Amino acid sequence: MGDPAITQSDLEAVANIYDSIRLVYKQKNPHVDASLHEAFERHIKLVMTELSQKVTEQPKLIVEVLVLMTKFKLFQLCSTKLTAFVKLLSAEASNILGEIFAKQEQMYAELAQRLILAAKRVSELESEDRRLETELSSAKKETEEVLAAAETLENTVLSLQTERDDLKVQLEGLQIDLTEQLQSAQEENRTLNERLERSKVVRPVEVRAFTPKKERREGKSPLRMPMGLSPHPVPKELSLRQLKDFIEELYVSKPKFDQKFLEAKQPRETMEQHMMGVLNQKYGLKTIIAEWVTNAVKGIQHYSSEDNDVATFGCILRNEVEEEFRFVQKQVKSSIAELLRLRIKTDFPYIQEKAAKELLTEKMNGELDREEWMYVVAYMYNETDRAHLETMLQALLRTKENQTPRRYFPLRAKRQPSPTPRLSYLEVLTALLDFQLQGHERFLAPFLARFRKVDEDGDGILTGAQFRRLLGEIGLGDQADSLVEQADPIDSNNITYSDCIGLLSTVTPTQVEVQSPSSDAKMSVLQHLFSSYKR
Repeated sequence: MGDPAITQSDLEAVANIYDSIRLVYKQKNPHVDASLHEAFERHIKLVMTELSQKVTEQPKLIVEVLVLMTKFKLFQLCSTKLTAFVKLLSAEASNILGEIFAKQEQMYAELAQRLILAAKRVSELESEDRRLETELSSAKKETEEVLAAAETLENTVLSLQTERDDLKVQLEGLQIDLTEQLQSAQEENRTLNERLERSKVVRPVEVRAFTPKKERREGKSPLRMPMGLSPHPVPKELSLRQLKDFIEELYVSKPKFDQKFLEAKQPRETMEQHMMGVLNQKYGLKTIIAEWVTNAVKGIQHYSSEDNDVATFGCILRNEVEEEFRFVQKQVKSSIAELLRLRIKTDFPYIQEKAAKELLTEKMNGELDREEWMYVVAYMYNETDRAHLETMLQALLRTKENQTPRRYFPLRAKRQPSPTPRLSYLEVLTALLDFQLQGHERFLAPFLARFRKVDEDGDGILTGAQFRRLLGEIGLGDQADSLVEQADPIDSNNITYSDCIGLLSTVTPTQVEVQSPSSDAKMSVLQHLFSSYKR
């Protein structure tokens, strides 16, 4: 079975009944047919739009109930128009009929609500069953791993015991050989002494104690694996794909290492420190690590102008924006895709979910027209930012128009219109991500200048004393004790740039009562610094 939805046959069934009602009206008053047709079109569009909004990311059981309710609503218009026609004939009969329909609607709505509650409960139970199944599978896997480890340990113990017994036998045999050799040497020494005694020759006889040679093991000597050998050769130049894969690898491993450091009560690393640690763990050899770092830096410098992911990572690596800003960029990407999906649903209210996904994928791999990217920009940004982005995208569009080659035709040939240049999804996405990154850099610039003034060695890490100096620079000296404790709860004397941004984006200076122009909430320290810088 396919996804539950309103089918064409459902719409045709409603339309047939409604056409019958229109014929009845025509016999009485033919002038109302146009208004009846318009009412039907409005009702269909309203009900289908409401359904498309409700079924988004709902369990299948609830979707089925919502589709059933929608079918009922489609026929409601027929009931209403039929009641209105009966009223022309008999007001009393119309009231009775209307009351019957109202009771039916009430009972149906009550039944639908109960079905929705039951479907939600079933979905919750299914989710709980899946969770329990996952936990059971995980526990089973852990048990199997423990049993396998125990078996491996048992085999290792048996192997060591066997080796020990073999060595014991070899040692006993060696002791017997040594004893026999010593006895033979002593017997030879006595025989020599007796001969000397008989010949009356007195001279010292040196008897050398027997020293057996160390037994040599047969076979090849064990080989040492050279440290720092890479399983793959280091590329001379990183391609964009290789660089982005390396960046994604660091993004995936960084939170795991942060959690391990937190559990071990060790200070958090900067992204630069984490990168060096990962490379050292993978390769070990300083020359290979240095070559990787050099290639990565060159790649960042080369690709930052064409790829926002690389540009964002470069800013994080240089401690110009905080590590968590990458999640903001990820959210921007998700928002753009979701807005395009909603746009498709609005333009095609009857479209199936599978077809909508395919159309969205086609747009994300292709081009957008002006109305589509204007829709995205208008929804995501305020009036000032929207005007700036529209101007920037229009300029990009004009640049593409100028780069489009002109087509020349013979004098008598029919002139064909040139295709209208459009912006690709990637161009729009890059423009919006670059706008976010540049805006965030401008926002952090006043704080970054003060941070670098205190961060004397430029490693993106402050000691407790340096952090106190920074707090004094931005007017938070009276809150220093509390803020140092929040920024460095394990007392490691190690506070990163990202730690500072994360903390000061939520802290409000007590001595500066500055209100946001669009809200009653107080500005954070970073907002206050940026606002003061602009003034």
